[in-house]
Amino acid sequence: MDRRDFLRVTGLGIAAMSAPRWLEAGDSPKAEGKMIAKETNTAGKIVWTFPSDKPVLRPGQLHGDLDTQRAAACHVIEVGDKYRMYYWGSSKKNGNVILMAEAPKDRPNDWQPRGDILLGPQPGTPYNSQGPGFPFVFPVAGDRWHMLFCAWGNKRGETIPNTTNLALSDDAGLTWRYHQADSTPALPLDQ
Repeated sequence: MDRRDFLRVTGLGIAAMSAPRWLEAGDSPKAEGKMIAKETNTAGKIVWTFPSDKPVLRPGQLHGDLDTQRAAACHVIEVGDKYRMYYWGSSKKNGNVILMAEAPKDRPNDWQPRGDILLGPQPGTPYNSQGPGFPFVFPVAGDRWHMLFCAWGNKRGETIPNTTNLALSDDAGLTWRYHQADSTPALPLDQ
């Protein structure tokens, strides 16, 4: 084998552990909550192995009562000598929130919580009243980073109350603010 990329699968999200290699069309690992080693052999063929039967992240494991109902849909990026994971947590008390954890590169299963709620519900707004989920983070320029996320809003008839929204960071992803205080979606509905 000439290359090994580690991937994480938690809940509904899959995140690459070594940039910039991502899952490609046709890849379909079926190992929810497990570490996946993606090996590319010299013939360019992808071989999936599942070296662990332990979950990567369990509800309540990292942030106590902030993610007791859900710890899923993670997005992992490489930051210096560590991996940083942004993930969707939820609890009865706090609703849907975005949380963060980090692990050293040499111990990619040793996730430690970092900080508190990065983004939470925007009560009284139509598009994010129930809070964010499914984070996707990317650096833009220097310390300016963006996060696209699924906002859970007020139910509108039979329509699923999800919209795509944007959050901004000016300190390389450590703290975040909503792009629109009124939760107006970054992408208009039905587009």
